[in-house]
Formats: sequence, structure tokens, C-alpha cells
Amino acid sequence: PTHDPFTGGNRYVPAAAGYVPPAAVVVNRKANGAAVVAKLAEFNALLAQDAATAGLAAGPADMALIAELAALGGPAPAPVSEAAYGALLRVARTWPAARRFPALDLLRLAAADSPVPATFRCPDGSGLVAVVGEASGLFALAESGANEVNAMMGARALANACATAEGAAAVWAARRDVLAGLDGAWAAATNKNLATALATVYLNLAILAAQKGDDDDGLAILSAASRFLACTDNPDAQLRLVNVFGVLAAKFQLCKDSARVLGDETIVILGIQGKTDAVKQAAKDVGALLTAQ
Repeated sequence: PTHDPFTGGNRYVPAAAGYVPPAAVVVNRKANGAAVVAKLAEFNALLAQDAATAGLAAGPADMALIAELAALGGPAPAPVSEAAYGALLRVARTWPAARRFPALDLLRLAAADSPVPATFRCPDGSGLVAVVGEASGLFALAESGANEVNAMMGARALANACATAEGAAAVWAARRDVLAGLDGAWAAATNKNLATALATVYLNLAILAAQKGDDDDGLAILSAASRFLACTDNPDAQLRLVNVFGVLAAKFQLCKDSARVLGDETIVILGIQGKTDAVKQAAKDVGALLTAQ
């Protein structure tokens, strides 16, 4: 998948025969990789000029490796070497939070294009989900707050990782950590793009659950999504979360029964009062699925 099927020209379109749950994960890989690398180089120069941060600046060898990632975000997936990814993580994990977003943006793009982020292990043993949660501050959002741009990039990286078989396996293996780390994060999110990114993670988890999981997995995702849906007025997030209900209800009877209790009222209201036609239509279709025997 190379586009977001819920917005723009690829917005949600109902099936004539009723609700058909999305089967492809949602990926956000739009970017100018060369421009992102240039911004990272600019920040690196600023760090190097300040005596207090000079020790954090990436050296010429690491910057040369990171420059290889300029092809990310292009029309076709770009290769990512382990050496380049390792250099990128050294920046993403150690720079001041206010300077990390270009590195996290490249991580987000790399996760969509390559299996390397999913298979790479840091010297301390950390894998993809742990690294993203730590470097972006995403998993600290609910408790202590975080830089919301960084957290958004972290959420997009987790969602994008589901685009590769290796990434999907890594995210699914760590699904309980992801759910625990994101629990309540939506309540702390004031940035609408962050809320949308969080909802995308839940939708991709639901799609993975339909492929790889069981009732218990579905119920865990559904429970979180229902609480998120009840407190967001962001139509892009709502559209994704309504589809979480649809994906899980279509796959698991227990989730269908639970969805009627957890979100039926909210979905009915969105079907009437949703801010966008896409939200209204999706809510009507999923509502019909929930009421069908």
C-alpha cells in the first residue's frame, strides 16, 4: 500500500452490497526525502556550533550514511542499509527533542519502504517498537506529555511499519506493548495530525488482528478504539476508528457483540451528525453491520 484510502481521491467509498472492511494497512509515505535530509544536516550544524551540544552532532561518516536516505519518500520504495539506519537511530535517540523530528521523519519513511527497521537491533537490544516509543516520546504522551510533532512521527512510523511483512510481524509481536504505550494518549493529543496518526495505528492493528489474531486481540484493540472514538471530534480519526469497529466486527463474532455495547450509540450519532460525508457513510455502513444478525 502506498496511499491513504481514507482521504483525498482515495477517500472511503461504500460498497454497493454493504460494508466491506479495509484489508490493506494505511501508510503515510509522502515526503521529500532530500529536503528532510537537508533539514537534519542544518540541525546537525547548529548542534556542532554550540559547545553544550557539540558532542551530540553526527560526524561526517554518519552524515554521509544518512544522506543515502534522501531517496525515501519517492514514487517507489527506496533501499535502506543497516549502516544508514544505524546512523539515523544514533541521531533519533540522542538529539534534543526539539531537533529530532527530521530523523523521526526519515525513520517513518524507512519503516514503510524497508524491512531493515523491523529487523535491526540496537546495541542495547532494542527493536523497532521500543526504539520508536523511546525516540519519539510517543509512549510517554499520556503520562508526562511529549513533543507532539515527534509523537506524531512515532505513530506514523508504527503504522508504516505494517506495510512490510517484517514490520507487520514486529508490530504484531509487540502489540501489547503498543496498546499499553498508546493507552490514553489520544486524550493528551491537541494536534489533529497526531490524533489521526494514533487512529491509524489502531486501524492497522485491527487489520493485523483480522489476519493474525483472535477474539482476545480484537477485544483489546476494540476497547481502546471505543474510548478514543468517544472523546475525539477529529473526522479523520473518527473515520479510522469507525473502521476499526467494522474490521473487527466483520472478523470476530465476539467483537461484533461487544461493539454493539461499546460503540453502537456513538456510531449511530456519527451516521447522522458526522462532520464529513465519509464519516457519515462509514458509520451508517458499520452500524448496519452491527445490527445485522
